[in-house]
Amino acid sequence: MRTILAVLWSEKDAPRVLDTAFSLAGRFASHLTTLYVRPTAENFLPSGDFGLAFSKEYMERIQHEGHKKAVLLRGLFDAATERHRGDLGAASLTAEWIEAEGSGALYLGGIGRVHDLIVLARPDTKSSAENEILLEAALFETGRAVLTVPPNAVQPLGSTTLVAWNGSTETVRALAMGLPLIAGSKVTVLSVDGAMVPGPTATDIVRYLQRHDIPAEARHISNPSTTAGETFLSEATAIGADLIVKGAYTQSRLRQMVFGGSTRHIIANATLPVLMAH
Repeated sequence: MRTILAVLWSEKDAPRVLDTAFSLAGRFASHLTTLYVRPTAENFLPSGDFGLAFSKEYMERIQHEGHKKAVLLRGLFDAATERHRGDLGAASLTAEWIEAEGSGALYLGGIGRVHDLIVLARPDTKSSAENEILLEAALFETGRAVLTVPPNAVQPLGSTTLVAWNGSTETVRALAMGLPLIAGSKVTVLSVDGAMVPGPTATDIVRYLQRHDIPAEARHISNPSTTAGETFLSEATAIGADLIVKGAYTQSRLRQMVFGGSTRHIIANATLPVLMAH
């Protein structure tokens, strides 16, 4: 993981995202890019004639607020750089700030493809949908591993890992891209009745990890008393995990929005970092 992208949106979430990204960049001697995309007024305008009703003052206010947030976030980046100055002097770790304007999801979809890992805050849909939009852009548009950082994230991560195994291409992709993160970790590969698709078993994945010199054990829960998402989170807590590896949206996003699913539940409720890929 020699190139890491930290994506910022909220000044409340930025310090923990930055600390996590700097910590990982120091661990892998990476280049860390920190990105903030200022929305333009057009990003808030609905299509059609209704968009013409917005005043010039409104559009200027949107631009002013974007610039103001950019200054705040750049200050937090500078503060994190200072906190991690010792890491910056180690090996080949470097850091840069990139500020752009326009659609955050569109810009992230492009720049994310040239980074090994994308780090951003766990979405809080009660306060803003923007983080969820950015997360989905990272998952669906970049082809890269995505790490979500919860409130009160603990550093470092990856000493004890739960793999939320469901047999899917999405989960094995997350696991393969996450191998550098879990090297040296104690890994539990957990499968749950009712949450599997046709594919390798948890035991098959344990053998795969062991061939990469990663100690792992398989567990399967039959007849769980809670949903798969709830079971994965409770078992992660029970083993003292500091990282979950999870495939994202084995079912469609629409189906999960309507009927629920383990990805949606974990995105909304995880209290530890989650490494995902689609």
